[in-house]
Amino acid sequence: MNNTAESPLHARRQSLLSSCIHRSGSFNEKSKKLSLPLPTSSYYLESETSSSSCTSRSSGVESLSEEFALCELGEAISIQVEEQPVREDRKKRRWTKTAKTHSFRRINSYVFEKCRTCDTYIYLGGYKCEKCLIYSHTKCLRSMIISCGGSPIQRKKSSPIFNLPLMNSKEPIPFIVVKCCLEIERRGYTIKGIYRVNGVISRVRKFIRSLENEPYLIDFSETNPNDIGHVLKEYFRSLPEPVFTTDLHSQFISVAKSHRNDNLESDPVKLSSMIDDLKTVVAKLPHNHRSTLSYLMHHLKFIANHQEINQMSAKNLGLVFAPTLFRMRDVDGNVFSMLFDNSLQTLVIECLIEYCFEIFGPQPETPIYNRA
Repeated sequence: MNNTAESPLHARRQSLLSSCIHRSGSFNEKSKKLSLPLPTSSYYLESETSSSSCTSRSSGVESLSEEFALCELGEAISIQVEEQPVREDRKKRRWTKTAKTHSFRRINSYVFEKCRTCDTYIYLGGYKCEKCLIYSHTKCLRSMIISCGGSPIQRKKSSPIFNLPLMNSKEPIPFIVVKCCLEIERRGYTIKGIYRVNGVISRVRKFIRSLENEPYLIDFSETNPNDIGHVLKEYFRSLPEPVFTTDLHSQFISVAKSHRNDNLESDPVKLSSMIDDLKTVVAKLPHNHRSTLSYLMHHLKFIANHQEINQMSAKNLGLVFAPTLFRMRDVDGNVFSMLFDNSLQTLVIECLIEYCFEIFGPQPETPIYNRA
């Protein structure tokens, strides 16, 4: 009984299988390309027999489900084969451009090295560049700004940039000042409140650690401009001696006191007198202080020229940079004297920005730095 009952059903399923394979376009060729064996019809017969014993369906629905199952099998297998390389590339898509310049190799064993981005130890796993031999956490590859130099990068015990006096610097204009200013002039001058809005503290600290390791391989092309401006201000705050030196602080303040009530725009005589006074005091600054101040004031003049977009006029920039470049002093514990000095410091920086070409001369050329 069973053989006689199953023979018409068996014949019908064999014909349906052959027609589906014929319409799907040589399933044999797809299976050969994927190096997979062609599934036999007994597999489908067993699955259909078990399903038909559990449910009662019409012949039209059964034939339609069988066609979809057979025709979509090849596509399902190809999708499973192609998914794995896509997952590998998906991780690297989150890496920064500088991280992709390295030849990183995954380390699955025990590691006791410090990450060059966050300066914390890697205990298990991580990545190591086969060329420059630096280590990194997986998460830190999304914020890495150190490019691969092709040769081993030695970890420096002391900072070559931060906390270093300007007079002891071998460069007239420090590398970090030029690097930050150029990047902001390239894509940060249109941001509203540039220099006034601080960056994210956690990212800024990572960038400072990276600068301490290898400053000349730093790439800020994917960094938030607010973070870059924050790094620049942190550099000036870290100087043991401010840009406006302590010895000349009183002379700058006296110039601001003598001209704070003058209407400089309407009186050319007073304007030229103030410019001459500032030029005299600026000339007394040490060479590195004077060249750094000149480069910074021309840069801030460029920012102030776009104040319609970024809303950072020369006065607003003076308010931001006065505590950084001058350092607020405690005058006998008198808070009001400190605030009065702060307003005069702001006026000095505002005048230096507005009349930077008259005081410092033409804009200095951008220095070219090579990796030591």
